[in-house]
Amino acid sequence: MSLVAKSKVISELGLFFPSLRRIITDGWDDYMNLYPDNLKVAHCATTRANIVHDHQVQRASNFAVANGFYLMDISGLKILLIGDYAIRFKKLTDNLLSRNQPTKQVEEFRKQKSLPGFSETHNLEVGYVLSIDSAEINKTCLVQPSGKGINWDLDLLEAETRTVVADLFEESCDANSSDGSEGAIIRGKKDNVFTIRSIKNED
Repeated sequence: MSLVAKSKVISELGLFFPSLRRIITDGWDDYMNLYPDNLKVAHCATTRANIVHDHQVQRASNFAVANGFYLMDISGLKILLIGDYAIRFKKLTDNLLSRNQPTKQVEEFRKQKSLPGFSETHNLEVGYVLSIDSAEINKTCLVQPSGKGINWDLDLLEAETRTVVADLFEESCDANSSDGSEGAIIRGKKDNVFTIRSIKNED
């Protein structure tokens, strides 16, 4: 599928930005809080990233069930599908590139190839960048990959803050409107629900 504009993603997925960010941060917190220090010191960076990812996928699964969405397993690739948006969760480099082995499946995802069995999907990555000492999450981002690079990125915390401020402003305006209506405008939509699928590639 063709690349999608950042503004369109903000409009259609903005409602879910706080939840997507919490999937990342809560998955990290699961690792930091559930594993004693004497076990964590035995984990290399790759092992830790894999464990954190497993907790994030579990968090994503809980989010999917609570909101009528489903987590897909495509030959081991875990994808959260919201409408036409296929989202995977990754650790990112300082340049916001996902860390993984460049398998054919991952390359196709990053090249915006639609998921097998679907006519079209916009492929996105939600990820985190660690601090210099790798002790905490420094940034959470939504990224649209494009081949070996990225088309655009969005800081989820900044986007969430802007949305809250905008909603408070709109709520205040609505409260003072002539028709007496109240409440903030809710961005985004969640009316596209897909049944869970487990797909195995033949190649």
